[in-house]
Amino acid sequence: MKSLQSDNPDVWMDDGVVTTEVLQDLKDGKSYAYELVYLHWNEPVKNLVNKITRSSTDAEDITHDIFLLLWERRKKIEPTKKIRSLLYILARNISMQMFRDNKRTAEFLKDYNYEDVNRTTSADLLIEKESALLVEVALSRLPDHMREIYEMSAKGMTAREIADQLDIKVETVYQKLSRSRRALVESITTILIILLRN
Repeated sequence: MKSLQSDNPDVWMDDGVVTTEVLQDLKDGKSYAYELVYLHWNEPVKNLVNKITRSSTDAEDITHDIFLLLWERRKKIEPTKKIRSLLYILARNISMQMFRDNKRTAEFLKDYNYEDVNRTTSADLLIEKESALLVEVALSRLPDHMREIYEMSAKGMTAREIADQLDIKVETVYQKLSRSRRALVESITTILIILLRN
């Protein structure tokens, strides 16, 4: 088995320790199997995504999304097939989706009037303060454990570092991050709807 720490994004290891039995256990929701797949494939997937996106930050985020998706859709895994094929498809599709989203953003920004972009008005400062307050209120509505994990992630800690510090499983970190993001969006949306009605 080739090293997990290879700097070559073209290196895709044989499945080695990720056997049919391990994949069946992953499908059945056994955390050791998820941990094994994560430890074996995290670096190669991140290297591939980094090669596609040319952004280490995006690669980190997309890799987290890939493994979260793998856990959430584990029931659809076919243990007799190679996991690297599935991970490659997820890496390619999610990276391409990011490019499509970024292209739409770039097209919007191309038409944006930058004339006053460096001029900060009192209205801008007010919006900035209100936005920060909105996020703070939404964060305060999260359960303590979800807020803690979200804030640790926002400070740049990886899922592995958070799991080690809190003595929890990596997949638990991914689940809590996913739930906290959804809860934040829902909470902010609800607050905005209430504010707009008044």
